[in-house]
Amino acid sequence: MSKDHLRVLVGIPSGNLWHAKFGLSLASLMVRFAMVQVPGYASQELRVANIRSSILPRNRLDIVKAAKAEHADYLLFLDCDHVFPPDLLHKLLAHGKPVVAANCVTKQIPAQTTARAEGNGEQGVPVFSDPDKEGLEQVWRVGTGVMLIHSSVLAKIPHSCWGMTYREELDTYQGEDWGFCHACEAAGIPIFVDHTQSRRVGHEGYFNFTHDVVGEVRCSPD
Repeated sequence: MSKDHLRVLVGIPSGNLWHAKFGLSLASLMVRFAMVQVPGYASQELRVANIRSSILPRNRLDIVKAAKAEHADYLLFLDCDHVFPPDLLHKLLAHGKPVVAANCVTKQIPAQTTARAEGNGEQGVPVFSDPDKEGLEQVWRVGTGVMLIHSSVLAKIPHSCWGMTYREELDTYQGEDWGFCHACEAAGIPIFVDHTQSRRVGHEGYFNFTHDVVGEVRCSPD
């Protein structure tokens, strides 16, 4: 039986500029959503909230508030320096999970993955989206650069989870993404990454950082 209506809010925290490839990815995703019906729904709509400031935690919180005000069924966080395929939203929605993200990679060489399994103290154990991994894996922590969140999750977690937290034992700050994951853990909400889609997502810097540059850098014999 089809549900009546699907509302999705795409939330983009940013400064005053977007990467051009991100804009093209977003436009393609919006066209795809307008043309291809999500199974299980009679109708659907997608709205975009771009909150701009230099304070990332406040941007994310304001986007969460916008999702609640719009009565969105899902919030899709997309950071403005990522590239992704047009069907990304459809693929993530198909899992029907409360939180599912792409295992984005960091913009450094060698690049690291943002997903972590529990263990190895405060940093966790890196989770790799290798070619032999497909579909979902539950994780302990992951970045929010590309993340789909169901409205039921936003109703359970406190707004304070989006703050930057100083960790005295580490003498550094914990990002708002880990604060969100901690809040999900406390509320008993599982977090998943989609390995298949993770390999289709890039992180734009001075080149496009993908899972091809995670780990050891191998130099060409030339």
